[in-house]
Amino acid sequence: MAAEAKKAGEELAEIHRQPQEIVDSLIGNYLTLLQQVGREGLAQRARARAAALTKDALDALEGLDEESSASEVAQRLGDLGRSRRRSCCWPRG
Repeated sequence: MAAEAKKAGEELAEIHRQPQEIVDSLIGNYLTLLQQVGREGLAQRARARAAALTKDALDALEGLDEESSASEVAQRLGDLGRSRRRSCCWPRG
């Protein structure tokens, strides 16, 4: 029974780790982008876009709990990506 509990705990930790890795990667990518553009104009729009994308990702993951599978997380983020590709463009200023 202890082995089953340990395995379940490890699986749960993996489920929690995967979305966090995705969010960390997104944040890292946006920080890199922001460092590459100037402090005015494009940088302001990039920050706004990064904030919007981060909010969308967090909204897509809302409602998931410890019982949620990694595939459900991937599905929600994949759905978000597909909807973004249909309507995505840099904000015009």
